[in-house]
Amino acid sequence: MSSRNRLVRAVASATSHVWFPGSVFFARYVPRAISYPLARAIGSGYFRNRPKYLAAIRSNIAHITGETPDSPRVMEASDQMVRGHASAWLDFLHFATRPPEESARLVES
Repeated sequence: MSSRNRLVRAVASATSHVWFPGSVFFARYVPRAISYPLARAIGSGYFRNRPKYLAAIRSNIAHITGETPDSPRVMEASDQMVRGHASAWLDFLHFATRPPEESARLVES
């Protein structure tokens, strides 16, 4: 998610050579029983610190459900969406770092 803030973009770009390989390492070597809860917590924390994005998610879900953005159902659905998004990124990085044969075995199981 890109920011309009030039400083935020500059810091994200300048540090990408650290956080992206760190994320790949995390996905590759941290056991999945540990990595999923951590990834979900990191994703949730990110969105809590980016209220504009969280508000957009809640607004979209509210539109779909016909409820208000601050309704318990919308709040829970948005939290689930954020956790699911973090899990999907973890899966992507996890499978991308494996040899094709190992990835195929993981998908089959």
